[in-house]
Amino acid sequence: MNVNTQTEVMKNEPSNGKGAQRYLTIVTVFIITLLFYVNVKSGNNFIRVEHPSPFRTQIFNITIIRKGILIKPQKVDYFICPTFVGRIGNKLFLYASSYGIARSKGMKVVINTNCELLQYFTLNADIRKDTSICHSRNVKTIKEEHSAVYDKRLLDFDNTHNVRLVQYLQSYLYFDRYKEEVRNQFTFSDEMIKKVTLLLDNKLKGYDIYRNSTYHKNHKYKYMKVYNETTQKKITLIGVHIRRGDWAKYPDAGYNVPTKEYLRKAVEWYQSRTEHLVFVVASNGMEWAKDNMPKNITTIYLEGNPAWVDLAAITLCEHFISSSGTFSWWAAWLTGGNVTFFKWPAKEGTRFRTAYSKDYKDYYYSHWIGL
Repeated sequence: MNVNTQTEVMKNEPSNGKGAQRYLTIVTVFIITLLFYVNVKSGNNFIRVEHPSPFRTQIFNITIIRKGILIKPQKVDYFICPTFVGRIGNKLFLYASSYGIARSKGMKVVINTNCELLQYFTLNADIRKDTSICHSRNVKTIKEEHSAVYDKRLLDFDNTHNVRLVQYLQSYLYFDRYKEEVRNQFTFSDEMIKKVTLLLDNKLKGYDIYRNSTYHKNHKYKYMKVYNETTQKKITLIGVHIRRGDWAKYPDAGYNVPTKEYLRKAVEWYQSRTEHLVFVVASNGMEWAKDNMPKNITTIYLEGNPAWVDLAAITLCEHFISSSGTFSWWAAWLTGGNVTFFKWPAKEGTRFRTAYSKDYKDYYYSHWIGL
């Protein structure tokens, strides 16, 4: 059929509206198809979450419609489960080391809402009432060989399953790479800082020593500047912790407690470098501490406070004299500045000595001063 004949046929078709209806249908389908295509290209995909977990496990099954194709990617976050034992110092080590290991593996620490640390710090962890995930049959348990030794074997796992770490993890090498993140988490609340600021203020007033700055939330672990009212000279606060208690009661266990000679040497070390010192002393054997601290210095004693209050107070000092034990270690770490420590925390030939590396360098920083 030629063109002229086809034209004649079209002219002869009845004009009953069917052609216009067919044309409208085609245009409508085209517009719908175009809108669908533009919608998909702009990223407005349809997302549906299937079977949400009752726990905060971050496990999602997501169905995405993209260009007519169903895609179901799965994102899974696995956890490090610390097993908290002991008191303040032990718990601080367990969280810090677990956090450092988790960060290095792209995982997250999971802790229970009843964890004592949460009463004083805001932790970057998955916090939940139900931590049964840490006790399921699918959790891999890894136990350290020595409590104060950096154990590379402890990190010999991949991040495709939950891991429970046992027991003490008392080496800064587990978290030193992320120490600023740990330090930010181990920041006492404004309420606690205000409390211990007032405590120190009242103690120092007895020596006509006052701060020349009001409290502000950017305290950065320091008490700010304190001045002797009569001389107008800046005072440097030196925190001191003297561990006694169970360490003094059980000498056969291999514990080394600080001696009077150590305290004298530590005080003299600071006196040879800084003037106008005030020593702020916390101890679980305060009577012994008062009898054995040097007598020719300005000293204030923190008595009758909970251990957490003592810790917060002495970490506002500029430098530190530590003794034995993990509480003293963390008081030194949180205080910063110069740190002296009592060499060494364990007696040679005892079972307790095997908890540490041969040179103690997995436990004490190399820039801390052993006396």
